[in-house]
Amino acid sequence: MIEIYAVGGYNEVGKNCTAIDVDGEVIIIDLGINLENYIKLTEDEDIIKISAEKLMHAGAVPDISVLDKIRDNIKAIVISHAHLDHVGAVPYIADKFDAPVVCGPYTSEIIKSILKEDRINLKNEIKTVNINSDYKVSDNIKIRETKVGV
Repeated sequence: MIEIYAVGGYNEVGKNCTAIDVDGEVIIIDLGINLENYIKLTEDEDIIKISAEKLMHAGAVPDISVLDKIRDNIKAIVISHAHLDHVGAVPYIADKFDAPVVCGPYTSEIIKSILKEDRINLKNEIKTVNINSDYKVSDNIKIRETKVGV
């Protein structure tokens, strides 16, 4: 059975996040940020010390509390591409899950650069999947990194 959780980004630009449950194993696709709400919230804040909860309350990152009941089943956080509306919340909420962040080479480098610049230590392993390669998340789920478009 497949269940899809539309967590964020479906009625706005930003906060993109979807969880897909395949027979009890879950992957999260994207952890994006809503830049307008983020900027409003952080213009007078120390970015490093801002909490995930405060960001969620401000509507700057997806409200992942809807995933609480399946949290233990999350096997990977898959980032589709490096636009901030898909990757911007990784530094703030990825560590709420015991799962690697899986993405392509360019996206991996963008995440690492953001983490370094903002001096954020992420407990999640970042797994880089090369173009036209597979990453086996579990016996039931495989991720393929492909290059789309020109």
